[in-house]
Amino acid sequence: HWVKKILTEQEKGKTSVLVFPTYSWFHLLLGAGAEMRSLGEVKWISIKDGSAQKTGLPIVMFVVREKKQGEPGLP
Repeated sequence: HWVKKILTEQEKGKTSVLVFPTYSWFHLLLGAGAEMRSLGEVKWISIKDGSAQKTGLPIVMFVVREKKQGEPGLP
């Protein structure tokens, strides 16, 4: 409900902040400069019979690019 409320407020031109607990690996990726892309509901292909298998949750893809020379690392 909170996310829907935030999106409604965004449509009204308002800014909102959502504080949400996540796993520590998520913060490691963000700290490394990872880009996130929403893939939505992915249908994986079964290696046994080739049938489409839905995931239980929408999928996020993380892109972690190479570091440029002299770029700071994680704290």
